[in-house]
Amino acid sequence: MFWWKADNLNYLYQKWFNIANGFCISSHSIDKKLIEEYYERFIISDKYIIRSSANCEDWKKLSYAWMFKSIEWKYKNWLLHNNIKKVFDSINNSFLDMYEKNIIGKIIKNRKMNVLIQEYIVWDYSWVYLSNINDERVLWIIKWWNKLLVDWQVNWINIYMNKNFKIIKQEYNIQEKILDWNFNILEYNKKVIIENKLFLNLIKEFIKIEKIFNFDVDIEWTIKEDKIYILQVRPITIN
Repeated sequence: MFWWKADNLNYLYQKWFNIANGFCISSHSIDKKLIEEYYERFIISDKYIIRSSANCEDWKKLSYAWMFKSIEWKYKNWLLHNNIKKVFDSINNSFLDMYEKNIIGKIIKNRKMNVLIQEYIVWDYSWVYLSNINDERVLWIIKWWNKLLVDWQVNWINIYMNKNFKIIKQEYNIQEKILDWNFNILEYNKKVIIENKLFLNLIKEFIKIEKIFNFDVDIEWTIKEDKIYILQVRPITIN
């Protein structure tokens, strides 16, 4: 058991969904040589993302969103090991006690961290689908513009739907000037538009996942060359 995040992805992989290449390790297997062997075996890209898969994470009441480290990087042996250690160490950050006491009135003992190392897919479209927020379905779409995903200075579209996936409204965020990795200004001030075929294919994937897990889902997804990858599935929480 690698806990919710990794186990949910593994379950979808067994159901023939597209999952980013990767592997999960526990705190008992932080061996440099073993990690390098796993990387060469399971991840064919030179870009990776390291994510938490903690035993306290992604519950129906507690999400811990943004509380544990996620690190995106290009592959270098020594950096990979150091970055893995940083994500493991984030299980002890100072905000966790306060967060748990505020939401459920107590501090969870015996927190444990596993770490998920995945290929970072240089995507065309990506982000999040929520199956039920105030009785609406919400699909948030970001288009690639040569920057890593976890950044709010991007162009996006929010699509709000009813329970039958009929579109109710759409909202746009448009940045007039945004920077690439080298801090060059990119003039990318267009609305994000997704083709109808891709939109329908996304909806079909979401419906299948909802039926599999049988709870309101928070799904992180990405599209590369019209191929849909599922990056995370967890229960929706408002905390």
